[in-house]
Amino acid sequence: MPTPTSPAAEPVHAVHLELTGGYAFLARFPGLPTTWTLDEPPPLGAASGPNASQALATATAHCLSASLLFCLRRVGVEPRRLTADARAFTGRTDEHRLRVVRIEVTLHLELPPDVDPARWHRCQEVFENYCVVTAAVRGGIPVEVRIDPGPSDRSGSP
Repeated sequence: MPTPTSPAAEPVHAVHLELTGGYAFLARFPGLPTTWTLDEPPPLGAASGPNASQALATATAHCLSASLLFCLRRVGVEPRRLTADARAFTGRTDEHRLRVVRIEVTLHLELPPDVDPARWHRCQEVFENYCVVTAAVRGGIPVEVRIDPGPSDRSGSP
């Protein structure tokens, strides 16, 4: 695993978890008003919120979406629509331990009909390289990324 060139003196991102009952935890994010309830599915938990595998898929899909959006905006392209779907697949190891074995992310993108194909193709080539979460996850879990171009007025571009 590559080491950062200059380690941060303090954590850049933080979360505080508090057990609220069963296998449910309330997640608080310092400096943000948002909280999440995380829980395990039955039979352990009550599925009152996403589980850790879903949270991992969420983080991966969000990071990829934000990275693609950043690239598009940098080249002066504002998408008409950008959504993402992610799926985390689990399987058993040789020791019969459950693990996330693959994550699939599909980005659904609709661009304006007048978008410059060269700008779009450049973003398509590089955006994954700038997603810090996907790069970290890929150190141990395959991540498959697909872009669904949605409606298009011309072939070869979304």
